[in-house]
Amino acid sequence: MKRNIPNKLTLIALLTLFGCTAKKQLVAVHKPDTTVKTTDTTKAPNTTGVKPEVIHLTAQQLGAIQAKQVDFMTFSAKAKAKLNIDGSANDVTLNIRIKKNQMIWVSVTALLGLEGARVLVTPDSIKIINRLDATYLKKPFSYVNQYAGSQVSFAALEAMIIGNAWPGLVSDSSAVVSNADGLAITGTLQDLVYKLLIGPDMRLAKTTMYSRGIVARDLSVDDNGAIQAADRILPAQINISATSIKSKINISLNYTKAEFNTNPEFPFTVPARYSVVN
Repeated sequence: MKRNIPNKLTLIALLTLFGCTAKKQLVAVHKPDTTVKTTDTTKAPNTTGVKPEVIHLTAQQLGAIQAKQVDFMTFSAKAKAKLNIDGSANDVTLNIRIKKNQMIWVSVTALLGLEGARVLVTPDSIKIINRLDATYLKKPFSYVNQYAGSQVSFAALEAMIIGNAWPGLVSDSSAVVSNADGLAITGTLQDLVYKLLIGPDMRLAKTTMYSRGIVARDLSVDDNGAIQAADRILPAQINISATSIKSKINISLNYTKAEFNTNPEFPFTVPARYSVVN
């Protein structure tokens, strides 16, 4: 594992991906995206004055989706991850622990099971111990804004790790199209255009987003397979592709073990000899 990967992994791969979610998404007003997009500039414009009919999620569809969301207090998992960050490829193992709405703890190990980095993310801060360089980084959560713009969400990061639909993107005002493969939910949120694919089992299968703002950002998250953890099911594999002005990231995350509502610890002690970096 290259020496610069721990910082890149945590600050870019685990956080910039969520620059495509909104800081105020829990109270945001949703507006279904009814704009017809086409690359055929010769096509005659709609002069009838009649907008295409928009179909919204029904209460039954919304309830079915919400019933498949994973509810939890704590989460512990081990995953094999293949990372490609700006063309630099690495295979690592991630130990992930979450205390819902409070903290996300990640230990990054590579060859021989040696820990390269330890991370603690809270809604207010980011802390990273880089054991390869004997350094320590502490920043406010807003530090990721320089990578991902002003839009970032701790809740969205939790949802992605679990395989839930992200907070604020699915509501009775979301536009929906039904087909044999499930549901396609579309809409806009601030300067973001999003699309969620819900499978026939009413579980999230794919999330795509792109920014219509000045800074271009694109994100695609595919949830594949399933792993059973007691009475809960989460994706066995999560494939993430993200492109921003700062970086290009591809991550393949494969869960090998998962547990819910145990009593995990979140150890995070910085050795006295470690130097603080900016």
